[in-house]
Amino acid sequence: MIWFGLFMLGLGLVAFGLLRALRTRRPDQYMMGGGLLAALGFIGYDTWPVAILKGMERKEFLGIVLSIGAVVATLWAIHQLVWCFRAYTWPSAQGTVVRSGTALLDYRNDMARANVMSNRHAWRLSYTYTVNGHTYSNDQRSLDTDEEELDLSAANALVRRHPAGSTITVYHHPKDPTLACIDRSAFNGRWLMPALFAAIMFGVATLL
Repeated sequence: MIWFGLFMLGLGLVAFGLLRALRTRRPDQYMMGGGLLAALGFIGYDTWPVAILKGMERKEFLGIVLSIGAVVATLWAIHQLVWCFRAYTWPSAQGTVVRSGTALLDYRNDMARANVMSNRHAWRLSYTYTVNGHTYSNDQRSLDTDEEELDLSAANALVRRHPAGSTITVYHHPKDPTLACIDRSAFNGRWLMPALFAAIMFGVATLL
């Protein structure tokens, strides 16, 4: 029953993370952590509580759970994709760059040169903008869930192009100006990641 409890706890965290994600319009870490706990709980025990599942075979139940998860992930991916396309209709405001700089992300092997490590950087900035007489501050560059990885020269080029004190165009949600960005590209991890998870779960459920 301990493993079954871990499985149910994982499902509860997924549901909690989904509610948080619906408010913030971003994938939540509780969703990923809950999914991991649910998977560990499922793998950890050999027999299901018959009184709860009425003798259903483990493989059959797993197929049902994966199919439901795939449907939920698909709906979430569609929701995020539609939200990203709707961002193209957001109004704009003039913003001022407060801070602009580079940050080292990590070191990794250079694909073009064997046994050579390359460092990857990100361009980070913060800015202020005014909507309906109210001033807001933000550091969101794009709608994506991850920072864009750049080499140092490319990151420095963006810093030179957008120094502190310069003006930028800020796009904000018409009803919630705190949701803003300066890059509205719809090709991002908001919908790509859940779509990938949905494809994997559909595939595994089909193979069972």
